Amino acid sequence: MKRELQALFNLPMEEKKKLWPKPGNMEGFGQHFVMSEDQKLDWADLFFLNMLPIHMRKPHPFSALPTCFREAVEDYSAELRDLAMRILEQMARALCMDFNEIKENYQEGWQAMRMNYYPPCPQPDLVIGLNPHSDPN
Repeated sequence: MKRELQALFNLPMEEKKKLWPKPGNMEGFGQHFVMSEDQKLDWADLFFLNMLPIHMRKPHPFSALPTCFREAVEDYSAELRDLAMRILEQMARALCMDFNEIKENYQEGWQAMRMNYYPPCPQPDLVIGLNPHSDPN
């Protein structure tokens, strides 16, 4: 996954443009939450995908991904889902709960991936880096 993600961020700009989000959609490559031309952006590239449930995936950019990356992210997503279910099973056991009841509610799950890349900056004295923030989840 790490190797394929690095390859994705190293694609030529023309290839990355094929993965830019469509209007009204946050999935894709670039800088999200751009509200105005005057906005200061973080010195980072990102790629965001909804993975689960599968019916929530947008056709773009998923269908435009390089095959090797698409396969790697599918495998990674499945492994993360399996790990989450194993953790929930252990939590159910520790709480003396029926795992099947929990499994019914979380089997489909919701999974999104935001992948960040912080490229070297040619003029670091002119950038902020990352704006102060907190992550909601």
